[in-house]
Amino acid sequence: MSEDLSEAKSSVVKKLSLIEEFEIVRVNELLHEREHREKLIAIKEKEFQIQQEMKEQELQTHKLIKEINFDDLFNEALHGSKRRQRNSRINDWIKECLLEEIEQEQEMQNISVPTPR
Repeated sequence: MSEDLSEAKSSVVKKLSLIEEFEIVRVNELLHEREHREKLIAIKEKEFQIQQEMKEQELQTHKLIKEINFDDLFNEALHGSKRRQRNSRINDWIKECLLEEIEQEQEMQNISVPTPR
């Protein structure tokens, strides 16, 4: 009977030891899951923060676009181009006039002036 009691005690001790090990493993698993959840929450919070920053930048961009008067920019670009064309034509005309004057002066120099005798 003492052997039976001893075996029973040994069996109970083994079972208690297994239960403790199981509890330790389970606690470790729960801690690991908690850490994993906390990391996921931190990642989600960062993603949300980035999305909010992107939305804010998008709103600022739309605000700036509304402030820009594209008609004025287009007209300025168009008229600036026309001004450059007019200036170019004027410069060409001035060059032509100067060339004509130079040619006339050269012709005048080539004409011999008769000297009185």
